[in-house]
Amino acid sequence: MGRIITFYSYKGGVGRTMALANVAVLLSQWGRRTLIVDWDLEAPGLEILFTKYASLDNIDEQEGIIDILSAASASSTKKRKNIWRDLIVEIKLDQSKMPVHFLTAGKRDERSTLRKSVISMCRTFIWKKKAAN
Repeated sequence: MGRIITFYSYKGGVGRTMALANVAVLLSQWGRRTLIVDWDLEAPGLEILFTKYASLDNIDEQEGIIDILSAASASSTKKRKNIWRDLIVEIKLDQSKMPVHFLTAGKRDERSTLRKSVISMCRTFIWKKKAAN
């Protein structure tokens, strides 16, 4: 059975991202299947630590967490189970038995910034919750 390990702190700059990347690399070297998820929706950047190992040139265009949540909140969209599986980026590391699998925070283009998407989604969820009460 899989395990979920979460790196969390309310304070920034304490090394969460670096710790996550290091543990992911270590687990992949031990032959463990590893999925890392960039939940930092305001300032994503986990992929920066892996640019040496993978071509992540178009990572800003890669759909991720925010896109999954947006699709789930859209009432007109047909919901698909396991949509996240299609969005995984595989990072092959030197001297590792297994690749690290990576799910980004989401698209970050100039027209539709991730931050605007997060704010909009939060407002939508709050409005739907109020309407339900």
